[in-house]
Amino acid sequence: GLYPESHGIIDNKMYDPQMNAHFALKSKEKFNPEWYKGEPIWLTAKHQGLKTGTFFWPGSDVKINGIFPDIYKIYNGSVPFEERILAVLKWLQLPKDERPHFYTLYLEEPDSSGHSYGPVSSEVSMEQGSCKKYVYLNKYLGDIKDVKVVYGPAARLRPSDALFIGYGPGFKHSTEVDSFENIEVYNLMCGKCEWVALLPSEHRAGIDYRNIPKKSAPWASAPSQERPGRASTARVIPRILSVFEQWFHVPPMTQEKTIKRGALPYGRPRVLRNSTVCLLYQHQFVSGYSQDIVMPLWTSYTIDRNAKLHKGSSQVYSEALLTTNIVPMYQSFQVIWNYLHGTLLQRYAEERNGLNVVSGPVFDSDYDGRYDSLETLKQNSKIIRNQEVLIPTHFFIVLTSCKNTSQTPLQCENLDPLAFILPHRTDNRESCAHGKHESLWVEELLKLHRARITDVEHITGLSFYQERKEPISDILKLKTHLPTFNQED
Repeated sequence: GLYPESHGIIDNKMYDPQMNAHFALKSKEKFNPEWYKGEPIWLTAKHQGLKTGTFFWPGSDVKINGIFPDIYKIYNGSVPFEERILAVLKWLQLPKDERPHFYTLYLEEPDSSGHSYGPVSSEVSMEQGSCKKYVYLNKYLGDIKDVKVVYGPAARLRPSDALFIGYGPGFKHSTEVDSFENIEVYNLMCGKCEWVALLPSEHRAGIDYRNIPKKSAPWASAPSQERPGRASTARVIPRILSVFEQWFHVPPMTQEKTIKRGALPYGRPRVLRNSTVCLLYQHQFVSGYSQDIVMPLWTSYTIDRNAKLHKGSSQVYSEALLTTNIVPMYQSFQVIWNYLHGTLLQRYAEERNGLNVVSGPVFDSDYDGRYDSLETLKQNSKIIRNQEVLIPTHFFIVLTSCKNTSQTPLQCENLDPLAFILPHRTDNRESCAHGKHESLWVEELLKLHRARITDVEHITGLSFYQERKEPISDILKLKTHLPTFNQED
């Protein structure tokens, strides 16, 4: 249920400079548990008193966290498929006190033949072959000796769908659903209901959404609850934020409802982390200011489609940009942030008939996809000019418009969200940006770091769209969807 950067297995072959070791599926290094950062589901099951049986499932023959499955096999590709299936059927017939509760079975075909012979070969026969479909690389390359082809799908650049089939008393019958990410299968397998006896591991605790159709929901259909007393409605905190009065015209309290309707059309983000937050109402935008880390956790505002024509709309994101820039930001990243706010958001608002924007800092020093605790933040703070400074590891942006572009964000029936989590770095080498205009690389960087709303929620401790009137199941599907885009987009 984790992304590769969290569970550690980012490729079939890789090198770790800290370990000074090479990982490969056919090497002895594969059995080194140091490579495996997540908790496999069979270990989660064992921790909860269940017996597990795995037949050749990747990683099941590794002593992760000092534990093997109750029954496991070291991978041997020469074992016939029939023998593997018969072995699992025999496990199912074991006495009740020996019989596993959880099973996995791995068959490497047609993937293995596809690697060896190609997807259009007679050994695979995945699709009809034709000479017209071949690309002869020697026509395009002068010297192909030093060229290495890296195969595999780029899921964020183009759809690369697998097939999921669910059968049993817990599934809806004859139902086809929209595509979902394969990590969502974890949420199906770990649930609290009559047909699943397995709870999520602590690494995935609190995840209560999924896109897979079931007859009953494993969790109660209710949004995550905000910590009591964590948000107060304050116009401004003069003692801490007197500088605000120099920048902005602080509105009277009577205008707060009007500002909220425009800047927070879907309600304010709820704060699920341990932080005391004050809501700062400015003209046309609102910030959630954390008294614990002395900076905004989020800033929200709405841009109409004619932002370039209206001085007020243009001023909104200019002032909101100042607010988010209260957060320490590397000069190289300001290039990205300024181009995003000054150019891209205007264009997106025009294309989508308006746009609600929520953005803010992210603190994830160990890169586990979860927000850092206050203790961790203090440990990773830096001293600059005799002051303790917290420097974000990333910045997030959540853009929300309407699926029906004849509607504006303020009168929206069906939401169309788009989220990004941008690494906060001291340079832009990732984009080979030296000497290039921002128009040639910033938007591509955004696409590369596209995220789900739930990814943003986990890494920030915020929860979005809690004041929407749709069924919670629809909101959860919205949050877990990761849009793809074509390479030519």
